Amino acid sequence: MGRHTRIVMSRREPYRGYVINGDPARCRGRWQARVVIELHQGGSVHYQEVEADPFRTYATKTEAIRASIDFGKAILDSRPPAPADARGDGGAAKGFSTR
Repeated sequence: MGRHTRIVMSRREPYRGYVINGDPARCRGRWQARVVIELHQGGSVHYQEVEADPFRTYATKTEAIRASIDFGKAILDSRPPAPADARGDGGAAKGFSTR
């Protein structure tokens, strides 16, 4: 690996028939976890934005993205899976690959 090699983390991840988008917010020089949960259904997209604990912050954007995605998964684990018409192969939302 070269000196300038970066690890690129995906901000979008299919999960249980939804798509989780890690979208952290910058606040006073630190990062806060924030997630946008998408449900693709019947040709339309439904969004839900959720902010995590505002007192828990991260030094880097990469840390905050990972925390955002983990936060989104915890939210979705408490819900029933997405409706069958919103799911594609492997449970991913329509229009997104499962890679």
